Amino acid sequence: MSDAWSHDEVIYPELGRILSESQGERNEEIAYALAICAGYAYAEVKGGADKVTLRKRLARVGLQDNTCKPIELSVDAMFIDSTAFVVRACEGKVAILCYRGTEIADLTDWLTDIDTEPETYSFPQAPDRRNWRVHSGFYRSTRATWDDVMAELASAGPEALYITGHSLGGAMAAMAGVMLRKDQDPRHRQVRDALKAVYTYGQPMIGNVEFARECQADPFLRDNVIRHVHRNDIVPHLPPVATGPFAHFGTEFRYLNDPPGLESPSGYWRRNASARQAGMIDFALTPWEFVARRIPMAGSLVARWRPIGAKIEAVADRVEKAADTLHVPFGRPPSFVCYSIEDHAPHHYIAKLATPGVLSEFERERTSVS
Repeated sequence: MSDAWSHDEVIYPELGRILSESQGERNEEIAYALAICAGYAYAEVKGGADKVTLRKRLARVGLQDNTCKPIELSVDAMFIDSTAFVVRACEGKVAILCYRGTEIADLTDWLTDIDTEPETYSFPQAPDRRNWRVHSGFYRSTRATWDDVMAELASAGPEALYITGHSLGGAMAAMAGVMLRKDQDPRHRQVRDALKAVYTYGQPMIGNVEFARECQADPFLRDNVIRHVHRNDIVPHLPPVATGPFAHFGTEFRYLNDPPGLESPSGYWRRNASARQAGMIDFALTPWEFVARRIPMAGSLVARWRPIGAKIEAVADRVEKAADTLHVPFGRPPSFVCYSIEDHAPHHYIAKLATPGVLSEFERERTSVS
């Protein structure tokens, strides 16, 4: 008897080929690999980006020959804290642009998240040359390192490019996808043509309704910006309604229920209607939900209410969609979902995206063959 998989082998030996050959459609192995990339982008060493840890995790998942260059810029007074990793693999044929998300102890990151005074971003291809409004903090943090990021990607000349990130990193990844898609600079043509997909995890909304509608009209941004929402994660429902009308674009996949028995959870992500904005009351109650889940009786009540609230929300979504189609005013009732900040943690996204036979981002199940 011998082990079919040893500890020194990678999780997805064919990951490089899968990334190269994908046409941008959602792939479970890619979703898991990029979730690991987005999660370990938070690693730090001596106050700076820890590229060694990120390289090790990506090597374990299947990109053994990867190189990684961090590009960082922080300007606290401007609420800018931008960290991007440009990863190259498969002899430079595959590239991943990964943005770091909100760091728990970093005040600048939190100020970037709540900086909701919309900045203007122009779509050069819009026939009427209108400006659409986007989240100021997300736009500035993406734009701050954009020139260096594009120079690095252009020098790499990849055949396949993926952009990813969690939380604030997901917002910057989505913004980068739009900026690259609309980029008319001939020097960036190869990079633009190489873009396969944008995978985000716990991503907040980045622009107003008109911005989202314009992005949704682009087939690539509609189908190849793939957003993942874990259960009742509050962040995809932000900024709250009081800051103005924001909306998502792209295709949303949501994880709601655990699979029965010992089945892999990765198959339980379902295509979902785009998350709507949370109200200020929903936002304010989120810390209390975090506390309630740690009190046995309160936690049990929250758990029992979740499926009921989700069904009510689903009905309200259908009514709202029908009313919009018929141009009938519809006063949306208050939310019936107990939004959660705990569901936002990157390790939850990684755990729920693990494919069959994968124990964690460190190893697979061991099987024996004769």
